[in-house]
Amino acid sequence: MGTIIVGRVLQGFGGGGIDLLVQVILADMTTLEERSTYLGLMAIPSAVGNIMCPTVGALFSTYASWRWIGWVNLPWLGVGTPLVIIFLKLRPIRSILRSLEISSASTGLEWRSLSSESRFQLFQ
Repeated sequence: MGTIIVGRVLQGFGGGGIDLLVQVILADMTTLEERSTYLGLMAIPSAVGNIMCPTVGALFSTYASWRWIGWVNLPWLGVGTPLVIIFLKLRPIRSILRSLEISSASTGLEWRSLSSESRFQLFQ
């Protein structure tokens, strides 16, 4: 039972990351005026999935083993991954933003190392 719980937690993190990544990519690829339309279109599969999931889950548990539910996404992955690789064209990050990102990360790491208690114990 513990394995199932850990697996569902990991699956939940992955699903949440996918939802967030879709919204970030749409925000990057569309204008402000188009954004609401495309975000609405991307909500349709989620709504259909919420409606169909109890029925599909019941069919799987009746006619197949419940373990097949973990494998049902693999065909979608096999179709979706090549489509993303072929058709997804993102704009590159501008160099000034990239340098800001690196300097912000290094500053945050420096502050974190200075604020640790072990660092202050060395100086006392």
